[in-house]
Parts: sequence; C-alpha cells; structure tokens
Amino acid sequence: MIEHTPGPWIPTLCDDGAWMVNTDGDIIVVGDNLSETDARLIAAAPDLLAALKMMVELYNYANVNAFSNGVTDPTGSIDEGDVIASQIASYARAAIEKAEGRQ
Repeated sequence: MIEHTPGPWIPTLCDDGAWMVNTDGDIIVVGDNLSETDARLIAAAPDLLAALKMMVELYNYANVNAFSNGVTDPTGSIDEGDVIASQIASYARAAIEKAEGRQ
C-alpha cells in the first residue's frame, strides 16, 4: 500500500511560480504548472482520503443488507435513500482504491 505524506499540507507559491506543499518542515515540489485550486486539492488529499475511509466504515457498520439486493424498505418499495447511500459508498471505495494505487 502507498504511504501518503502526513499533513497538514499548506500550498505555497514559490518565487519561480512552482507550487510546493509544506509538511512538518518538509517541502515537496508538486509541479510548476499547478493552479492554486490544484495545490489546495493536493493539500486536502490526506484529509479527504481519511474522510472517505470513515464514510465507508460507517456504511459497513450500518450493514444494511438491502443495499445489495433490491434495496427495499419495510413496505417492499425501493428506498431512494438506500440507493443513494449504496452509490456513494461505491464511489468512495473506488476513490480509496485509486488513492492507494490499487486501481
């Protein structure tokens, strides 16, 4: 598994225009053509990954088996909230795999 540099990360514009990310005194050059938005997203990446992992853990903790087969509520109707929760968990799992280099 890929180990990510721990945060907090702070995007900083250097004299030559290159964005750098400071982490506990370490400086990581992330590119000279990054926009401020790109640099801020890179800086937020460790926190976003942690949030995704907690979200999937919460979804798994709920362990509602209806998510996988038919997604029905107690009346036998499809529960749109369950469908959306299932889709969000699926997207989160895919993003985690990509961030960890497994996709």
